[in-house]
Amino acid sequence: MEICLIEWGDAWIDTIDITKADAAKLKPVARQTVGFFVKETSEGVVLCTDFYDDHVNDINTPMFIPFGMISNWYFLEVEKEFQPEIPDTKKMKVVLK
Repeated sequence: MEICLIEWGDAWIDTIDITKADAAKLKPVARQTVGFFVKETSEGVVLCTDFYDDHVNDINTPMFIPFGMISNWYFLEVEKEFQPEIPDTKKMKVVLK
């Protein structure tokens, strides 16, 4: 599965009293989310945190982000693999496609 980075503006809430003028200045929370790309629909993008080699039709922790909230999105590419100092582990350098 491909790895995807999505930059998006999230809704939020607070339980404080403020003036209407201050409320008019509020903005979405800027987020960056990375996950495995599942599907692009007509309404947004579906990512997941995990998938299973032996269950090709199953994923774990799906996330849907509507296009109206997305400012940018990219597919990431593994450039090369290198061996870290800890035995039996692998790290990958990731670059934007």
